[in-house]
Amino acid sequence: MTHRATLIPKLILALAAFVVAFSLHAQKSLTITATPSIGCTPLIVHFTVNPQTADTYYWTFGTGNVSNQSAPSATYITPGTHIVTLIATTNGIAETANTTVVVYPLPYPNFGVLAGTDHICAGDTTFFIDYSTSTGAPIVHWQWDFGDGFGNNNPSPEHRYLIAGNYPVLLEITDANGCKNDKTIPNFIHVSPKPTVSFSRDTSLFCTVPAVVQFTNSSQGTGVLMYEWDFGDGSPISNTTNPTHVYTNFQNYHVKLTVTDQNGLGCENSYTWTNCIKISDVFANFSMPDTICLGDTIQMNNQSIGSNQHNWYFGTGTSTELSPTWVYNVGGTFLVTLNASLYGNCLDAENHTIFVETISANFGPDPWYVCSLGTAVHLLDSSLTNNSSGISSWFWSVDPDPNLYNPQTI
Repeated sequence: MTHRATLIPKLILALAAFVVAFSLHAQKSLTITATPSIGCTPLIVHFTVNPQTADTYYWTFGTGNVSNQSAPSATYITPGTHIVTLIATTNGIAETANTTVVVYPLPYPNFGVLAGTDHICAGDTTFFIDYSTSTGAPIVHWQWDFGDGFGNNNPSPEHRYLIAGNYPVLLEITDANGCKNDKTIPNFIHVSPKPTVSFSRDTSLFCTVPAVVQFTNSSQGTGVLMYEWDFGDGSPISNTTNPTHVYTNFQNYHVKLTVTDQNGLGCENSYTWTNCIKISDVFANFSMPDTICLGDTIQMNNQSIGSNQHNWYFGTGTSTELSPTWVYNVGGTFLVTLNASLYGNCLDAENHTIFVETISANFGPDPWYVCSLGTAVHLLDSSLTNNSSGISSWFWSVDPDPNLYNPQTI
């Protein structure tokens, strides 16, 4: 009886201790937080546990690596879903918690160019081709850097390189998961300089034909240069370095020189000189009235051909307008001269005379006074004119004095 009485209290105490320990264990349920839990490789994840009161920690990250830290970090390289396990021990009692980390693969950037467009001449265009692939989400964005300060976000863009040099090209791609990857090819695009086109002519303006022009070529480039001259008059192309050309018609001519070098690509450049040669047959002509009255405004009608500069001389002044107006304030006969020219050259002149007529009305009565009504008074015309034909018509009117008592009209 004594043995049984001693055993029962011990069993009760042990059962109570187990109940307390189990209760404490149940209250300490572990929670793992992974930051971030989803991302692109390489993904660095920071782990924390709550509550952080265990005596020991044992982490497995699903990569073959382990840690005994309470808040470790892990780097994930291999894409996929990784199971993370924590065993936390407190007072000899172990508890386990799990979480997952999802790692996305990176897209694979790759690119090339249309055959032959990686070696070009300045000013030419390179056509890029995207060969990128993705084992994860589809590619949704492309960002190109062409190495010359310009970029593009089209999948397979084209780009014009203006300056000679060797250019690296970078392509960065992004997939639907937000994963980015890039590729750079150093010195990928080789741009050769184009030749510099320059020339001069000994004479630019001619007044007669045939017009003989000597051209001097000052173009520069790599190696032996080849030339093509287009003189703008329909004549055959000339390959001479410094040609002489004869123009036979009156007009303005555009001259084009195309230069090709021998740098391996045969880079070509050209320059067109607008109105390089001007050949004009200037003909001065104008019309105007031959007789006007003093103080009248006259309009000159310029009918000149082939000219762009006009100098008028009226005998009382000058003008450089195309078709000026003029007023003569003195009478007489004047010579009007028009000098027409092309840029001051190819001068031609035309002359016309104009007669400015003056007339001065005047008269006197005879007698100057009368003493009785009914007396005849002669009105004597003393008007003057510079017209040799004299005065051809008169109109007389006599206005009575309204203050007179009994006015009479003569």
